Amino acid sequence: MQNEKKVVPTIVSIFSGCGGLDLGFHMEGYRTIWANDFAEWAVASFRENLGDVIHYGDITKIDPYTDKTIPDCDLVLGGFPCQDFSFGRSCSLYEKRAHYFFYFFFVLEFFHQFGDIAGRGYQPFG
Repeated sequence: MQNEKKVVPTIVSIFSGCGGLDLGFHMEGYRTIWANDFAEWAVASFRENLGDVIHYGDITKIDPYTDKTIPDCDLVLGGFPCQDFSFGRSCSLYEKRAHYFFYFFFVLEFFHQFGDIAGRGYQPFG
């Protein structure tokens, strides 16, 4: 039908960097509606290429339970730093960046608290 609106899945993106992961999803029809990174240069690049939806700051200082700027979404993306898990390193959860892995799950837990991601019927864990 010609009058049907196309549903565009929405993304909340953390550890966004300059937006490479988001760009891939945008190319597949998704739209980022909120993003975050703590590198000022990356935020500027993201903003230039993907829009003014990115928030500059330390994600560990943002609480999704109290920060009302974080909207409901269909998908949570997170390109958390993986250097501490890479081969050739000690692969330890006690390295300086490894704790960000847990913060990604903290944000996922926020969206999953309703029984699914943002109340839209998506079951992220089967």
